[in-house]
Amino acid sequence: MILSAGYSYKIPPWQGGSIQYAINIHPSLLPEGAGPMPLPLVIIKGLKRTGVTLHELSPDWDAGNIILQESFALYGRENIDELLCRSQDIAVRLLKKFLEAPELHWSNSSPQIHKEGHYWQKPTPDELDVDFSKDIQTVDRHLRALRIVKSNGDVEVISGVASWKQDHQLKPGTVIFRTKKTCTIAVEDGVVLFHARIKQASLNRVDSQEINNPKLSTCSDKPV
Repeated sequence: MILSAGYSYKIPPWQGGSIQYAINIHPSLLPEGAGPMPLPLVIIKGLKRTGVTLHELSPDWDAGNIILQESFALYGRENIDELLCRSQDIAVRLLKKFLEAPELHWSNSSPQIHKEGHYWQKPTPDELDVDFSKDIQTVDRHLRALRIVKSNGDVEVISGVASWKQDHQLKPGTVIFRTKKTCTIAVEDGVVLFHARIKQASLNRVDSQEINNPKLSTCSDKPV
């Protein structure tokens, strides 16, 4: 049997030999969310429900018959680590179920019905960049969807995202307050706060280009 999960290379045709089963575990409710990086996009798109699919390996990416599938509801505040943990838990459960009766589940698989938009391309670095000039919902989702954010050589681990609507006269992207553990930034229609652990660069560095550019991925400036 061939089993793949998070494998980024195309597996060659396997049928006709001694291998009976070839399956892939994918962290979305296929056919929606086919593609190499669905978990961050589940959060960014604001889906109400997602899940895990166990499907047959096929010549096309994430296109094989669905063998087993399980969904779960999203409450709207998940971060990428929580989503990954819940997906991994379901993946183990589905695999155990398949191994209990592989021939039965294999024979009962069903073809996918693909529609336009079901395949999600891998986001570019710019698409994953946090643009603090956007509205609070967009910024909040992007921060929760990212584990590590990069900008100008800095690497920052993001967690504990909170946001609220608030009237202010600040330019979006303005760092309102910065401590060693948290950062508060003005966005278009409110404020976001998040925990940030910088792995490179100095907390005391002030970069005027970053301050004037609302499309940031770090919070390494001094409070204003």
